[in-house]
Amino acid sequence: RSFRKHTGMSLVRYVNRLRIGLACQMLVSDHGESITDICFDCGFNNLSNFNRQFSAQKGMPPSQFRTHMLDHATTNFGRDRIIHAA
Repeated sequence: RSFRKHTGMSLVRYVNRLRIGLACQMLVSDHGESITDICFDCGFNNLSNFNRQFSAQKGMPPSQFRTHMLDHATTNFGRDRIIHAA
């Protein structure tokens, strides 16, 4: 109760948010690691639960998040190169 009072959320929800945040970093930085490996590395015991939690927090499944973020990073990198070349 004290944790909820200070953070506005349960301990389980807080920990899951941290785990999903770590998963986001791993999805973008480690392209070769499978989503299943990332799921377990972040402390989830079940891929289905990971996908459900991830989608609830990020609005898309982990695979789509990875693709979206990598496409966005590539687009920005190309744009930055053009701007610096001018």
